[in-house]
Amino acid sequence: MIIRKLAAAMREQNWSTVVLEILIVVVGIYVGLQVDGWNEARKDKAKGRIYLERLNRDIERDAGLLSQSIQAADNRAADAVLAMSGLEDPTLLKADPCQFLASIGRVSQSFFPVLYSHTFTEIVSSGHLELIRSDGLKDELGQYYTAHESAEQWMDSYRQINLDYAKAFAGVISRSQLKSVASFEGGDQCQIDIVQAMEARQRILDREGLSDWLPRLEIRQERLSQRLQRSLATNELLQDLISTELRRFGSDSH
Repeated sequence: MIIRKLAAAMREQNWSTVVLEILIVVVGIYVGLQVDGWNEARKDKAKGRIYLERLNRDIERDAGLLSQSIQAADNRAADAVLAMSGLEDPTLLKADPCQFLASIGRVSQSFFPVLYSHTFTEIVSSGHLELIRSDGLKDELGQYYTAHESAEQWMDSYRQINLDYAKAFAGVISRSQLKSVASFEGGDQCQIDIVQAMEARQRILDREGLSDWLPRLEIRQERLSQRLQRSLATNELLQDLISTELRRFGSDSH
C-alpha cells in the first residue's frame, strides 16, 4: 500500500508526500530491526542465564567430588606413614595389626574425580562463550578445566606406579587376608592377628625394595591432594563468580 502511494505521489510530483512515505518506510525498517535485535538480545540473555545455572550445578557437584578425592588422598598418605612406622617399630604394629596390613594394602589406591564439564564443553563447541559476559569468569572456567586435564595426564603416570607397587606387593599377604583388610576401617571387625601381621611385616622387609615404595607413595598422595586442593579453591571462586553473575542477571531484569 505504501509503495502504491509513493508511486502515485511521484507521478503527481508531490515531493513532500514522497519524502514522508520514504521516511515511513525507513522508520518502519529501523523499528523492525530494533525489535528483532531486542528479541535476539532477550533470547541470548535467557540462554546465558540457563548456561550459568547449569554451570553452577556442575561446579557444585564437582566440589563434592573434589572434597572426597582430597580426603581419600590424605587418608592414603596417612596409611603410608602408618605402614612405615609399623615396619620401623613392631610395637606399633602389635597395637593394631589389622590397621597395619590394611594400610600396606591400600596405600597406592587413589580416587581422581571426573568433573562435570558437559555444560562448559557445550558452550565452547556451540560458540556461545560470549553469552557469559564476565571476562573474569570465562578466564577462570578455562583455567579450571585445563588445569584438571593436566592433572589427569599426571595421574596416568601415577596409575602406572600403582600397578608397579601392586606387582611388588603381590604375595605379601594371602588372598583371605586381603579380603579381610580390603574394606577395613578403624573399629571394624578384622580376622588378622598379631602373628599374621608380624609375618607379613617380615616378608615386606625381606623383599628387596618393597619398603622403599612407601615414602614414594606418600609423596605421590600428598601431591595429588595438593593438586586437588588447588582445583577446589578455583571451584569455590567459580561458585562466587557465577553467583555474582546470576544476581546481575536478576537485577538487569528489573
